[in-house]
Amino acid sequence: MRFTFSIPLTPNDRFLLTDVDNGERYNIQAFAGNQAVDLSGWTYTPYSGEESQLPNANWPTWTVDTTNGSLISNSAGNLTEPLSVLTPDRSIDSVVVTHVAQGSGSSAIQFVNLTAPVGLPTLQILPANGNIVLAWPGAFNNYALYTATNLAPPVSWSVIGTAPSLNQTTLVITNSTSGRARFYRLQTK
Repeated sequence: MRFTFSIPLTPNDRFLLTDVDNGERYNIQAFAGNQAVDLSGWTYTPYSGEESQLPNANWPTWTVDTTNGSLISNSAGNLTEPLSVLTPDRSIDSVVVTHVAQGSGSSAIQFVNLTAPVGLPTLQILPANGNIVLAWPGAFNNYALYTATNLAPPVSWSVIGTAPSLNQTTLVITNSTSGRARFYRLQTK
């Protein structure tokens, strides 16, 4: 099945898969334009529709095959309504879901748009053990952190290659201090 979005799916949206059980396997491929998108940066969160059952080895699990850009579920057991939530790490225009000839159940797929943050994020810079911690609200996960060593035109901004980590509701990057001045800014990806 191919899902094409008139408004691209973004990191503010969620991709819900329910009822993935009985050993089923699905390949999920995402595309931005006509280019396949690597899914290894997507966030996967397992939940369960089984109110009485805590997470265990029977819950759906996913593996990422970066050679072909697909995400593969591999679940076992007989949970009746497990729920898996995927969060893309970039904007995508379409998703293709292919059932692999394995297992005996079915799956339900839903795309949920979360409210996009309003306004602009505020970047906080705090000292920490000889380093600096750069932080901004987690709702602005479509922003990347850039740095420059001076502000004389033309300014040469370069993206910081370290991915931020999520600390409760805040995105955080720890950067070492140096003897040189450094300037930082947030910019949409």
